Amino acid sequence: MNKIAGFLCCVIAVWVLSGCSTQASWDPEARDLHTKGVQLHEQWKYQEALGTFHQSISKDKEYVESHYAKWLTQAAMGHFDQALSSFDDALTIDPEHALSRAEKGMVLTRMWDIDAAMVALDRSISIDSNNPRIRNNKWLALYNLWEVDEALQMFDQALAYDPSMVEALSNKWLVLADMWLLDSALEFFDAAILLEPQQHLHRYNKGTILSDLWFTNQDEALSLEAFEYFDTVLELSPSYADALVQQGIVLYDLGQNSESLAKINKALIINPRDLQWLYYKGLVLARDGKKDDAKLAFEKLLQLDKNHTYALIELEKLLVN
Repeated sequence: MNKIAGFLCCVIAVWVLSGCSTQASWDPEARDLHTKGVQLHEQWKYQEALGTFHQSISKDKEYVESHYAKWLTQAAMGHFDQALSSFDDALTIDPEHALSRAEKGMVLTRMWDIDAAMVALDRSISIDSNNPRIRNNKWLALYNLWEVDEALQMFDQALAYDPSMVEALSNKWLVLADMWLLDSALEFFDAAILLEPQQHLHRYNKGTILSDLWFTNQDEALSLEAFEYFDTVLELSPSYADALVQQGIVLYDLGQNSESLAKINKALIINPRDLQWLYYKGLVLARDGKKDDAKLAFEKLLQLDKNHTYALIELEKLLVN
C-alpha cells in the first residue's frame, strides 16, 4: 500500500486553522465561533467542530476562514466530496486564497485527479510562493506521479522556509520509507512522537512502517505492534478511517478475513468513495470465496475510476474463474 496517499489529506495544522485574516468587516460572533471550532478540532472533536464552523458561516457567509476550516474538518473525517464543495465556496469568496487552492489540490490527489491537482497547487504557489505548507503539499501530487526527486526537492524547499516544520520532515521521511529506508524512518517517527505525543499522524506513520517491516521480515510481533499503533491512532482521532483500513490490511495479511472486512467496511461508512479502500474490500472478499460480493466491490470502484488497472485485473480473474 502507498502509505502516503492515506496521509496528507487528513493533516490539519493548527496554525493554518487559526490563521484568520484581520478584515474588520467580518462579524465578531462569527470569529468567536470560528475560534471555538478550532479549539474543538484541536481536541479531535471533528463533528462538533464542523457544526461550529457551520454556525460561524451562518453568521457571516463571507467569512472565508470558516469555509476553509470547514473543509479541513471534512477532509479529516474522510468526506472528500463535501470538502471539494467547501473549497469552491471559499474560492468564490476569495479567489486568491492560496491555502484553499493548495488543499483542494490535496483532495484531488487523493481522488486520483492528478492533473487537476497540479493545476491547483501550481496556482497556489504562484499566489504565495513563500508559504512552506503549500510547497509541502505539492509533494503528494509529485509523489503519486512517481517524481520522487522533485517531491524530495519540494520538502527541502519547505524546510528551507521553516526548518521546524515537523509535517514536512514527516513527509520527507515517508517518501524515504516508501523507498524502503525503513530503519531511518522509524528513528525519525520515534523522535516525532516524543515531540508531539498527541499527534495521531506520527503514530499512524510508524504503524505503516512497522507493517512494511513485518511484510519484509515475516515477524508477526511487528504486525501486532503495528496494530496497536493504529489502535492508539483511533483513540486519539476516532474519525481517522485510514487507521481502520490499515488494521484491516494487517488482519488480511494474518489470514483473518472476516475481521479484516469488518474494519474496511467501517472505514467505508465514513467515506464510501475511497478507491483504495474499495480495492482492498474486493481483495478480502475474493480471498474469502465471496466472488459475487467481490465483483460488486470492484465494479463500484470502476464506476468511480473506469481505468483503475488493478481493479480491472482482479475483476477479470473473477470472471475467468
